[in-house]
Amino acid sequence: MRWEYPELKGLKHVKMKNVLLLGFMGDNFLKKKIHVWESAKSVIKIDENGKIVSTSEPLVKYCPIRNHLYKVDRITTRDIKKSMEWKIKNLGMCNKNRILTSKIAGVGYGASECFMTALDKKLLDVAVIVCEGAGTIISNNKDVIQGVGFPMNALISTFPIKEIISRLEKLGVIIVDPENASIYQINGVKKAIDLKYKRIGVTIAGPNCEAIETLRNFEEKYKVKILICVVHTTGVKSTDEKYLKRADIVQSCASKIIRIDLENKNKYLSKYGNKIPVYAYTKFGQKILDERNKEMKKNPPSIKIGDKIPNNVPEPLL
Repeated sequence: MRWEYPELKGLKHVKMKNVLLLGFMGDNFLKKKIHVWESAKSVIKIDENGKIVSTSEPLVKYCPIRNHLYKVDRITTRDIKKSMEWKIKNLGMCNKNRILTSKIAGVGYGASECFMTALDKKLLDVAVIVCEGAGTIISNNKDVIQGVGFPMNALISTFPIKEIISRLEKLGVIIVDPENASIYQINGVKKAIDLKYKRIGVTIAGPNCEAIETLRNFEEKYKVKILICVVHTTGVKSTDEKYLKRADIVQSCASKIIRIDLENKNKYLSKYGNKIPVYAYTKFGQKILDERNKEMKKNPPSIKIGDKIPNNVPEPLL
Protein backbone atom coordinates (compact mmCIF):
# COMPACT_ATOMS: atom_id res chain seq x y z
CA MET A 1 0.00 0.00 0.00
CA ARG A 2 1.33 3.46 -0.84
CA TRP A 3 0.15 6.54 0.98
CA GLU A 4 2.56 9.44 0.55
CA TYR A 5 2.66 12.76 2.39
CA PRO A 6 5.97 14.43 1.44
CA GLU A 7 4.61 17.74 2.68
CA LEU A 8 4.52 16.48 6.28
CA LYS A 9 7.91 16.73 7.93
CA GLY A 10 8.99 13.99 10.31
CA LEU A 11 6.63 11.41 8.87
CA LYS A 12 7.76 7.82 9.04
CA HIS A 13 6.25 4.84 7.23
CA VAL A 14 5.85 1.55 9.04
CA LYS A 15 4.53 -1.47 7.19
CA MET A 16 2.94 -4.05 9.44
CA LYS A 17 0.75 -6.99 8.44
CA ASN A 18 0.03 -5.52 5.02
CA VAL A 19 -1.19 -2.22 6.46
CA LEU A 20 0.78 0.99 6.03
CA LEU A 21 0.56 2.93 9.26
CA LEU A 22 1.48 6.58 9.45
CA GLY A 23 3.01 8.14 12.53
CA PHE A 24 5.13 11.04 13.63
CA MET A 25 8.53 10.55 15.18
CA GLY A 26 8.32 10.42 18.95
CA ASP A 27 4.53 10.42 19.42
CA ASN A 28 4.26 6.72 20.34
CA PHE A 29 1.76 6.40 17.51
CA LEU A 30 2.08 2.63 17.20
CA LYS A 31 1.28 2.20 20.89
CA LYS A 32 -1.98 4.09 20.61
CA LYS A 33 -5.33 3.11 19.19
CA ILE A 34 -5.72 5.66 16.44
CA HIS A 35 -7.91 5.87 13.35
CA VAL A 36 -6.10 7.71 10.57
CA TRP A 37 -8.23 9.39 7.92
CA GLU A 38 -7.65 11.67 5.00
CA SER A 39 -9.99 14.39 3.74
CA ALA A 40 -9.03 17.08 1.21
CA LYS A 41 -5.48 15.74 1.68
CA SER A 42 -5.63 16.60 5.37
CA VAL A 43 -4.54 13.80 7.70
CA ILE A 44 -6.92 13.36 10.63
CA LYS A 45 -6.16 11.25 13.70
CA ILE A 46 -8.99 10.11 15.97
CA ASP A 47 -8.40 8.24 19.22
CA GLU A 48 -10.30 5.35 20.78
CA ASN A 49 -12.65 7.76 22.55
CA GLY A 50 -13.74 9.31 19.27
CA LYS A 51 -11.75 12.47 19.92
CA ILE A 52 -9.84 14.20 17.12
CA VAL A 53 -6.25 14.46 18.32
CA SER A 54 -4.70 16.11 15.26
CA THR A 55 -5.62 17.56 11.88
CA SER A 56 -3.01 18.59 9.32
CA GLU A 57 -3.35 21.44 6.85
CA PRO A 58 -5.55 20.40 3.88
CA LEU A 59 -3.79 20.56 0.52
CA VAL A 60 -7.08 20.83 -1.38
CA LYS A 61 -8.42 24.31 -0.65
CA TYR A 62 -11.77 24.20 -2.44
CA CYS A 63 -14.27 21.41 -3.11
CA PRO A 64 -17.69 21.96 -4.75
CA ILE A 65 -19.33 19.31 -2.56
CA ARG A 66 -17.96 20.87 0.63
CA ASN A 67 -19.03 24.27 -0.64
CA HIS A 68 -22.57 22.96 -1.11
CA LEU A 69 -22.77 21.06 2.19
CA TYR A 70 -20.91 23.39 4.54
CA LYS A 71 -20.93 26.74 2.66
CA VAL A 72 -17.13 26.72 2.75
CA ASP A 73 -15.28 28.72 0.10
CA ARG A 74 -11.84 27.82 1.41
CA ILE A 75 -11.12 24.60 3.29
CA THR A 76 -9.18 24.97 6.53
CA THR A 77 -8.18 22.60 9.33
CA ARG A 78 -11.09 24.02 11.31
CA ASP A 79 -13.53 23.00 8.56
CA ILE A 80 -12.03 19.51 8.33
CA LYS A 81 -12.29 19.06 12.08
CA LYS A 82 -15.82 20.44 12.24
CA SER A 83 -17.18 18.13 9.53
CA MET A 84 -15.52 15.08 11.07
CA GLU A 85 -16.87 15.98 14.52
CA TRP A 86 -20.35 16.18 12.98
CA LYS A 87 -19.96 12.64 11.60
CA ILE A 88 -18.73 11.36 14.94
CA LYS A 89 -21.67 12.94 16.79
CA ASN A 90 -24.48 12.26 14.32
CA LEU A 91 -23.38 9.09 12.51
CA GLY A 92 -21.40 7.41 15.27
CA MET A 93 -18.19 7.36 13.27
CA CYS A 94 -15.24 5.80 15.10
CA ASN A 95 -17.34 4.48 17.97
CA LYS A 96 -19.62 1.58 18.89
CA ASN A 97 -22.79 3.38 17.77
CA ARG A 98 -21.59 3.80 14.20
CA ILE A 99 -24.35 3.77 11.56
CA LEU A 100 -24.07 0.48 9.64
CA THR A 101 -27.13 0.35 7.39
CA SER A 102 -28.87 2.86 5.15
CA LYS A 103 -31.33 2.86 2.27
CA ILE A 104 -30.66 6.48 1.34
CA ALA A 105 -28.27 7.34 -1.49
CA GLY A 106 -25.97 10.12 -0.36
CA VAL A 107 -24.47 11.19 -3.69
CA GLY A 108 -25.02 10.28 -7.31
CA TYR A 109 -22.04 8.17 -8.27
CA GLY A 110 -20.32 7.31 -5.00
CA ALA A 111 -18.74 3.88 -4.71
CA SER A 112 -21.28 2.64 -2.15
CA GLU A 113 -24.18 3.99 -4.22
CA CYS A 114 -22.85 2.21 -7.33
CA PHE A 115 -22.38 -1.03 -5.41
CA MET A 116 -25.82 -0.69 -3.82
CA THR A 117 -27.44 -0.36 -7.24
CA ALA A 118 -25.33 -3.18 -8.71
CA LEU A 119 -26.32 -5.53 -5.89
CA ASP A 120 -29.96 -4.56 -6.27
CA LYS A 121 -29.86 -5.24 -10.03
CA LYS A 122 -28.04 -8.57 -9.50
CA LEU A 123 -25.00 -7.33 -11.38
CA LEU A 124 -22.83 -8.06 -8.34
CA ASP A 125 -22.99 -10.86 -5.80
CA VAL A 126 -20.95 -9.18 -3.08
CA ALA A 127 -18.79 -6.13 -2.36
CA VAL A 128 -15.48 -5.69 -0.56
CA ILE A 129 -15.23 -2.32 1.18
CA VAL A 130 -13.64 -0.73 4.26
CA CYS A 131 -15.05 0.29 7.65
CA GLU A 132 -13.27 1.91 10.56
CA GLY A 133 -13.16 -0.41 13.54
CA ALA A 134 -13.29 -3.46 11.26
CA GLY A 135 -10.93 -2.91 8.32
CA THR A 136 -11.68 -4.75 5.10
CA ILE A 137 -15.17 -6.27 5.11
CA ILE A 138 -17.29 -8.37 2.74
CA SER A 139 -21.07 -8.05 2.39
CA ASN A 140 -23.86 -8.93 -0.02
CA ASN A 141 -26.30 -6.67 1.86
CA LYS A 142 -26.84 -3.48 -0.13
CA ASP A 143 -28.07 -1.60 2.95
CA VAL A 144 -24.85 -2.44 4.79
CA ILE A 145 -22.71 -1.39 1.83
CA GLN A 146 -24.50 1.96 1.74
CA GLY A 147 -24.64 2.45 5.51
CA VAL A 148 -20.95 1.78 5.93
CA GLY A 149 -19.85 3.51 2.75
CA PHE A 150 -21.73 6.77 2.38
CA PRO A 151 -20.10 8.73 5.26
CA MET A 152 -16.57 7.52 4.51
CA ASN A 153 -13.56 9.65 3.81
CA ALA A 154 -10.28 7.96 2.92
CA LEU A 155 -9.48 5.57 5.77
CA ILE A 156 -5.74 4.94 5.95
CA SER A 157 -5.56 2.75 9.05
CA THR A 158 -7.80 1.69 11.91
CA PHE A 159 -8.00 -0.66 14.88
CA PRO A 160 -10.61 -3.21 15.99
CA ILE A 161 -13.73 -1.93 17.74
CA LYS A 162 -15.39 -5.06 19.08
CA GLU A 163 -18.89 -3.58 19.13
CA ILE A 164 -18.69 -2.58 15.46
CA ILE A 165 -17.32 -5.99 14.50
CA SER A 166 -20.03 -7.78 16.49
CA ARG A 167 -22.82 -5.71 14.98
CA LEU A 168 -21.48 -6.22 11.46
CA GLU A 169 -21.22 -9.96 11.98
CA LYS A 170 -24.84 -10.06 13.14
CA LEU A 171 -25.70 -8.44 9.80
CA GLY A 172 -23.96 -11.29 8.00
CA VAL A 173 -20.81 -9.32 7.20
CA ILE A 174 -17.46 -11.11 6.90
CA ILE A 175 -14.61 -9.32 8.70
CA VAL A 176 -11.45 -10.30 6.85
CA ASP A 177 -9.05 -9.62 9.75
CA PRO A 178 -11.02 -9.10 12.98
CA GLU A 179 -7.90 -9.35 15.13
CA ASN A 180 -6.16 -6.36 13.53
CA ALA A 181 -8.87 -4.62 11.44
CA SER A 182 -6.31 -4.41 8.65
CA ILE A 183 -7.13 -2.72 5.36
CA TYR A 184 -6.04 -5.00 2.54
CA GLN A 185 -8.49 -5.28 -0.32
CA ILE A 186 -6.62 -8.03 -2.17
CA ASN A 187 -7.14 -10.33 0.81
CA GLY A 188 -10.79 -9.32 0.90
CA VAL A 189 -11.34 -10.26 -2.73
CA LYS A 190 -9.48 -13.54 -2.28
CA LYS A 191 -11.68 -14.34 0.73
CA ALA A 192 -14.79 -13.56 -1.33
CA ILE A 193 -13.51 -15.92 -4.04
CA ASP A 194 -12.92 -18.63 -1.42
CA LEU A 195 -16.54 -18.12 -0.34
CA LYS A 196 -17.56 -18.98 -3.94
CA TYR A 197 -18.69 -15.50 -4.98
CA LYS A 198 -18.29 -14.95 -8.72
CA ARG A 199 -19.13 -11.26 -9.26
CA ILE A 200 -17.26 -9.16 -6.76
CA GLY A 201 -17.14 -5.39 -6.35
CA VAL A 202 -14.15 -3.84 -4.59
CA THR A 203 -12.98 -0.34 -3.71
CA ILE A 204 -9.31 0.41 -4.27
CA ALA A 205 -7.80 3.65 -2.96
CA GLY A 206 -5.83 5.62 -5.53
CA PRO A 207 -2.48 5.28 -3.70
CA ASN A 208 -2.93 1.50 -3.80
CA CYS A 209 -3.91 1.16 -7.44
CA GLU A 210 -1.07 -1.27 -8.15
CA ALA A 211 -3.43 -3.83 -6.61
CA ILE A 212 -5.52 -3.65 -9.79
CA GLU A 213 -2.96 -5.78 -11.61
CA THR A 214 -3.27 -8.54 -9.01
CA LEU A 215 -7.06 -8.38 -9.11
CA ARG A 216 -7.15 -8.70 -12.89
CA ASN A 217 -4.92 -11.76 -12.57
CA PHE A 218 -7.44 -13.16 -10.06
CA GLU A 219 -10.15 -12.91 -12.70
CA GLU A 220 -8.26 -15.12 -15.10
CA LYS A 221 -6.96 -17.52 -12.47
CA TYR A 222 -10.22 -18.05 -10.57
CA LYS A 223 -12.75 -17.41 -13.38
CA VAL A 224 -14.50 -14.57 -11.57
CA LYS A 225 -15.65 -11.06 -12.52
CA ILE A 226 -14.34 -8.18 -10.43
CA LEU A 227 -15.75 -4.66 -10.55
CA ILE A 228 -12.88 -2.39 -9.52
CA CYS A 229 -13.87 1.08 -8.32
CA VAL A 230 -10.93 3.40 -7.65
CA VAL A 231 -11.64 5.97 -4.94
CA HIS A 232 -9.67 8.73 -3.18
CA THR A 233 -7.61 9.51 -6.26
CA THR A 234 -6.32 12.96 -5.34
CA GLY A 235 -2.56 12.92 -5.75
CA VAL A 236 -2.20 9.80 -7.92
CA LYS A 237 0.94 9.84 -10.06
CA SER A 238 1.47 9.66 -13.81
CA THR A 239 3.07 6.26 -13.20
CA ASP A 240 -0.33 5.04 -11.95
CA GLU A 241 -1.97 5.58 -15.34
CA LYS A 242 -1.33 2.02 -16.50
CA TYR A 243 -3.21 0.70 -13.47
CA LEU A 244 -6.05 3.21 -13.53
CA LYS A 245 -6.87 2.34 -17.14
CA ARG A 246 -7.51 -1.26 -16.06
CA ALA A 247 -10.12 -0.26 -13.48
CA ASP A 248 -13.84 -0.31 -14.24
CA ILE A 249 -14.87 2.89 -12.46
CA VAL A 250 -12.56 5.73 -11.45
CA GLN A 251 -13.60 8.67 -9.31
CA SER A 252 -11.91 11.95 -10.18
CA CYS A 253 -11.76 13.65 -6.76
CA ALA A 254 -9.19 16.47 -7.11
CA SER A 255 -6.85 14.46 -9.33
CA LYS A 256 -4.96 16.31 -12.05
CA ILE A 257 -3.94 13.03 -13.69
CA ILE A 258 -7.55 11.84 -14.05
CA ARG A 259 -9.32 15.14 -14.74
CA ILE A 260 -6.80 16.54 -17.20
CA ASP A 261 -4.21 14.03 -18.41
CA LEU A 262 -6.37 10.93 -18.85
CA GLU A 263 -9.44 12.88 -19.92
CA ASN A 264 -7.51 14.68 -22.64
CA LYS A 265 -6.24 11.33 -23.88
CA ASN A 266 -9.85 10.06 -24.14
CA LYS A 267 -8.94 6.89 -22.27
CA TYR A 268 -12.40 6.44 -20.77
CA LEU A 269 -15.64 5.12 -22.30
CA SER A 270 -18.13 7.40 -20.52
CA LYS A 271 -18.13 10.28 -18.07
CA TYR A 272 -20.81 10.83 -15.42
CA GLY A 273 -21.45 13.94 -13.34
CA ASN A 274 -20.03 17.45 -13.48
CA LYS A 275 -18.70 18.57 -10.11
CA ILE A 276 -16.80 15.40 -9.17
CA PRO A 277 -16.90 13.36 -12.39
CA VAL A 278 -16.78 9.59 -12.38
CA TYR A 279 -15.36 7.71 -15.36
CA ALA A 280 -16.19 4.30 -16.79
CA TYR A 281 -13.10 2.64 -18.25
CA THR A 282 -14.73 -0.68 -19.16
CA LYS A 283 -18.06 -1.91 -20.53
CA PHE A 284 -18.80 -3.43 -17.13
CA GLY A 285 -18.16 -0.12 -15.36
CA GLN A 286 -20.28 1.64 -17.96
CA LYS A 287 -23.18 -0.75 -17.38
CA ILE A 288 -23.06 -0.20 -13.62
CA LEU A 289 -22.99 3.58 -14.00
CA ASP A 290 -25.79 3.50 -16.58
CA GLU A 291 -27.91 1.52 -14.11
CA ARG A 292 -27.02 4.03 -11.42
CA ASN A 293 -28.19 6.80 -13.77
CA LYS A 294 -31.55 5.10 -14.20
CA GLU A 295 -31.90 4.58 -10.46
CA MET A 296 -31.16 8.25 -9.76
CA LYS A 297 -34.05 9.33 -11.97
CA LYS A 298 -36.44 7.27 -9.83
CA ASN A 299 -34.76 7.90 -6.49
CA PRO A 300 -32.63 11.09 -6.55
CA PRO A 301 -29.67 11.21 -4.14
CA SER A 302 -30.00 13.28 -0.99
CA ILE A 303 -27.01 15.43 -1.96
CA LYS A 304 -27.71 17.06 -5.30
CA ILE A 305 -25.66 20.11 -6.16
CA GLY A 306 -26.97 20.85 -9.64
CA ASP A 307 -26.02 24.32 -10.85
CA LYS A 308 -26.04 25.95 -7.43
CA ILE A 309 -22.25 26.09 -7.20
CA PRO A 310 -20.55 28.41 -9.70
CA ASN A 311 -17.10 26.80 -9.40
CA ASN A 312 -17.28 23.15 -10.47
CA VAL A 313 -13.62 22.20 -10.04
CA PRO A 314 -11.68 21.44 -6.83
CA GLU A 315 -8.64 23.64 -6.26
CA PRO A 316 -5.85 22.96 -6.62
CA LEU A 317 -5.82 19.78 -8.65
CA LEU A 318 -3.09 17.50 -7.33
